[in-house]
Amino acid sequence: MKNIKVMSRLEAIDYSYKNTKDDYILISISSLDEEAPKFHNCYKWESSCRGLIRLSFNDLERDYSEELLAPKQGDFSGLKTFIDTFKDNNTIKDIVVHCAAGISRSSAVAAAIAQYLDLDEFNLIWNNDLYIPNELVYRLALNEFGLKLCEAQLGSYKDTKKQLLDEIDLPLDII
Repeated sequence: MKNIKVMSRLEAIDYSYKNTKDDYILISISSLDEEAPKFHNCYKWESSCRGLIRLSFNDLERDYSEELLAPKQGDFSGLKTFIDTFKDNNTIKDIVVHCAAGISRSSAVAAAIAQYLDLDEFNLIWNNDLYIPNELVYRLALNEFGLKLCEAQLGSYKDTKKQLLDEIDLPLDII
């Protein structure tokens, strides 16, 4: 596996229809109240999608109410096994990780996968203004992989995130 691609839900669906050449695996993240997207030919022999795991959790960093619950460790069950199944497969070119917008949950899971696989995308995700990784999702995904939090990286990211949010005047806990 060489590339981690962070995408929105619509970009991932589009990717599944247009990608006919390179083998890839797909990590699909949906909110608890959202129907899982339908991808083109996943698991069929003529498809280049070699594997799909669906995760379902809200994009929150804390519980807000009985209906709006933050992710829990159990929400990541199976992620490590899924990645381990494909990590030594040289035909897999891309790991596609998507959530609704491709900004918070997917970038956090992608960062944890990149750290687990020791890929360059780890720094690219944390240093890209397009992504605002959900810290709780990142921590829970790291736990699933049996990894420790990279405190220095997270501290630098938090400083940058706070600066960005100060510029647009949003409270930290709504991202």
